[in-house]
Amino acid sequence: MYTMASGNTLEDIGDKFCQCSVCLEYFKEPKLLPCLHRFCKECLHTLIQNSQEILKCPECREEFEIPITGVEGFSTDFNTKSLVEYVHSQQTHESDEIRKCHGCSKLLKVAGYCLKCNGFLCFECYTVHKTKDTLEPHRHYTLSVEDMKSKSATKENLPSARDAPRCHIHSETISNLCCKKCNNRPVCTSCLYGHHRDHDVCEIKTLAKSERDRLKSQVEILENVKQSKFAVSPGDVTEKLFLNATSAKEIYQKEYDDEAQKLKSTINNINKIKVKIQFDKESEKQKAFSSLDIEMDREIEEIRSKYEKLKKEREKTIDNGYQDEEDKLKDNLHHLHTKLETLNKVKVDKEELIETQMKERLKILIEIRERFDSTHKHLKDLEAKVSDIVFSDNDWMAIERTSGVCSECDLLIEDVKGFPDYASMSDIEMDRRQITAKRNVTITISEKESTITISVMKGLWIMKDISANEDGNIVIAGQHVQKTQSIILVVDRNGTLIQQHILRNNSVRERFCCCLAHGKVASVCQPDEIGIFHIRENSYTKKNMHEISDWPSNRLVSCVAASGMTNSIFVGNRSSRAVYVFDDNLNHRKTITLPDIIKGSYNLSVYETKRIVCDFDRKKVVVTDIDGSEIRNFCELKKPDVDRAHLRPRNVCTDKNGYIYVLWTSENFFGRDRCILAQYSEDGRQLLEARQLTTGLRCLSVMKTDKGEKLVVAAWDTFHLYGLLELQSHCRNERIVSQYD
Repeated sequence: MYTMASGNTLEDIGDKFCQCSVCLEYFKEPKLLPCLHRFCKECLHTLIQNSQEILKCPECREEFEIPITGVEGFSTDFNTKSLVEYVHSQQTHESDEIRKCHGCSKLLKVAGYCLKCNGFLCFECYTVHKTKDTLEPHRHYTLSVEDMKSKSATKENLPSARDAPRCHIHSETISNLCCKKCNNRPVCTSCLYGHHRDHDVCEIKTLAKSERDRLKSQVEILENVKQSKFAVSPGDVTEKLFLNATSAKEIYQKEYDDEAQKLKSTINNINKIKVKIQFDKESEKQKAFSSLDIEMDREIEEIRSKYEKLKKEREKTIDNGYQDEEDKLKDNLHHLHTKLETLNKVKVDKEELIETQMKERLKILIEIRERFDSTHKHLKDLEAKVSDIVFSDNDWMAIERTSGVCSECDLLIEDVKGFPDYASMSDIEMDRRQITAKRNVTITISEKESTITISVMKGLWIMKDISANEDGNIVIAGQHVQKTQSIILVVDRNGTLIQQHILRNNSVRERFCCCLAHGKVASVCQPDEIGIFHIRENSYTKKNMHEISDWPSNRLVSCVAASGMTNSIFVGNRSSRAVYVFDDNLNHRKTITLPDIIKGSYNLSVYETKRIVCDFDRKKVVVTDIDGSEIRNFCELKKPDVDRAHLRPRNVCTDKNGYIYVLWTSENFFGRDRCILAQYSEDGRQLLEARQLTTGLRCLSVMKTDKGEKLVVAAWDTFHLYGLLELQSHCRNERIVSQYD
């Protein structure tokens, strides 16, 4: 690291190195700031007068507190001062300039320069300095014109030719000690019994060696941190990002080509079947016509009209026999062509996702690279400063400058330690969902299969919400009849208790739940609680909504839903159109604003990009299609014909194919409520089925079983099971996989 040569001459030192960046003249009494930039004492004094308590460096714009003593509180740069004097005197001798002699005060040609007197000498005074015994201490510091013109002085031996610093109290005494308590001020032996008595006083050379060792240790730490953090450059990561993005696109293209080939093959097979059916139909017609023609020939004129009629009836019968199959083939062909277009769109969406990722990461990498270059430049500047101190023989300069350089080194160590880990930013997060199309199926609700009573709840708990998890079990959120406790239950499809967790609160209004993956259950409880229940550990972690999001203090949670595709949690409320989105660690991701057609969320369900919202107060159910935080389109579900004016939506859910199920309720004049179960198409635009159920039902969900999906409808301490029958459209040799299976 310490590669700077210690014997370089000062031949190449230019004017700019010796000039103050404020007055653009040679330094006069140069002072060092903590950032190691130097300025004339008078220029620094002017800057302090124009500042308040903070001084901003004109070079690097770093800010420092102004010492109580003003400009005197900053260290004098003895090394730079010596260099300026040397360059100035060297330029004077090279130009044979006439100067005022320091010894005799006459204007004469310069013959030498005394570093101890800090002045030019004529030939006579130069001779006196070199020969007179009384000026013997000046001989070592007196340079001749030939010495200056030879340019043999170096950065190291020039400062050593000057006096050591003098005591700051006894200015006539040369100091060989410094006081650490007084910020390393030069002191003499007399001060040990006076002003600096009982202070921590050190010998200059000893302290200089200690400071150099401390600086070397700090720089070694910085070098190790730099090596660990900058093993890979942002440029390499950027190149790897482009390669990975290209590779990901090739993978998607191959998946698209394979799946498209399968669909095209299926289409060709169906076309062949269609041609064969047409041929069979014509052959059967010809065969039937032929037998009739023989009969017709036998009784030519008499029964012609009779057989013409028979031909038409037979032709109509044959056509009708093939009509259904032809219609199915036509529908399947249309469906497959539509899915082929969808397949292409999915591929394009994934490629756009890769481009978005790459642009976002390129933007971050550009910012990191700028910081990377700035930090490397700062490291190189610091290495140069360290080299000047370590290889310099000026102990006083080492004492004064080491503390500032060590501080800068500490800041750089923290900066490098805090440098972001950017090496993994070249990775592409690929959407591994299969690029395929959904099945063309029709779902219908069967008759009620069974009614299950939860014995552990009977008489003590009121069921408020249900949800089915990935294991085919039912999760129930309930409230104690005295409203002092709430409960989360897990039961199987027969009502057998698997797990229960009682939550004690001073006042519980209502609790709701929904299932996540990996044995987790998201739950909310009024007024503003949100939590995660871990089924296997029987543990519950909760937070308050206003602590983790922009949730107003007077707002009540009213529902919770989950997305299996993104593992996100959605929390709604009845008093506003805002839906709050969290991850499964209860970190707030974003807030979605629903369309103003509704007032708030009484109940909520999520399927892919759709959000189905029940607005109990405005008696509406709305399906919205959301991209990120933006609502792309929405539609309002049609109410069943039964008691339409008074129906209010109470609960909603979807099955694996996206069909929507809504539980509508209304109260009649006798105080009894009416419950209507309605089934809608995937987009919500068609009401497919509506049936009246028993009274008192409040919530519903869809549960997976070995025999397909079941619809669970519940109230109080009982739930009913209905089968969901899947009627798949017939298509020979067709194999189409659900997009998210």
